[in-house]
Amino acid sequence: MGKNEEVERIVFERISLLYEMAEKTEDDKLSRRYIRILREIAKHHRRRVPNGIKRKFCGFCGTLFLRSSSTVRLSRKGYISIRCGSCGRETHLFYRQP
Repeated sequence: MGKNEEVERIVFERISLLYEMAEKTEDDKLSRRYIRILREIAKHHRRRVPNGIKRKFCGFCGTLFLRSSSTVRLSRKGYISIRCGSCGRETHLFYRQP
């Protein structure tokens, strides 16, 4: 195992751990802090946050969509629109229409 592969594995483990901690905690402020640290780690090591994790929090304020009173709508144009309950920003997740 090379040095780069080991670093990538450690970064992924830390990102996953921080996301799990953010999901488990009841405190919104602490949850946002975990998400902010998660994003800083990924940015520092020039790695992307995995899509499965990235789609579960607001890209602007870092609030988990599970916690906030977010609004989810399906569009006929092929995307899901999620409005954050904390900051009001809207995120679009594209999907393939059948």
